[in-house]
Amino acid sequence: MQTQPTEKNFLAIEEEFSNYNDSNIVILPVPYEHSVTYGSGTAKAPEAIIEASAFVEFYDDEFDSELCFTEKIATLPPLDLTGCFNESMIKKVEDITDKLLADNKFVVTLGGEHTVAIASIKSHMKKFPYMSVLHLDAHSDLRDSYQDSKYSHACCMARVCEFFPPENLTLVGIRALCKEERDFINKHEINTFFATDIRKNTYYN
Repeated sequence: MQTQPTEKNFLAIEEEFSNYNDSNIVILPVPYEHSVTYGSGTAKAPEAIIEASAFVEFYDDEFDSELCFTEKIATLPPLDLTGCFNESMIKKVEDITDKLLADNKFVVTLGGEHTVAIASIKSHMKKFPYMSVLHLDAHSDLRDSYQDSKYSHACCMARVCEFFPPENLTLVGIRALCKEERDFINKHEINTFFATDIRKNTYYN
C-alpha cells in the first residue's frame, strides 16, 4: 500500500503536517463510479473535494483547535480500482481500510458513489462492533436491488444492514423512497428523520 501523501494534500497543508507516519488522520480517496442513474461524475468527487479543501479555514470550533496541525492529516493517492466492481471493489476498499485502522489511523473515505460506504462500514465494524451509522441523504438506499443490481447505489444501506444491526442506523433528510424501503424501515424500526417532518419542526415540538 502506497502511503506517501499526494501532491494535492487535503487542506493543502505542508509535508510536515501531512506525512503518513506522523498523521493520526488519513484521507482515502476512492474514485468509484459504476451504478449512477442520474448524471455522472462521482469518480471525480474525491479530487474535487480535496481541491476545494484548500479554501477551507483550519480552525474547528467544535474542537477549539486546528486539528490539521495537532493531529496531522495524510492524504493518500486515489485508490486504483481498475477492473474492480461491486464485490471486488468492496473487498479492495475494505482490505485497505483494515490496514489503515490497524495502524490506528482515523480514516476518512472520500467516494465515489454510495456503494463505497459498504466497504468502509464493514471494515470499521470489525474494530468498533458497537458503532452506529448516520446516513444523511435524500434517499434511504434500502432497496434490495435496483436495475437488476444488488450493488446499485440505491441499495447500499440494504447491503450494510446484512451485517450491521439496523437499530444502530439513523437516516436523516429522507424525502424520496419506495414502499419497499418504507416497509423495511418500519419492520426494523430504523430511526428515520424525514425531510417533511424536519421542515415542519415535528421532531422539536
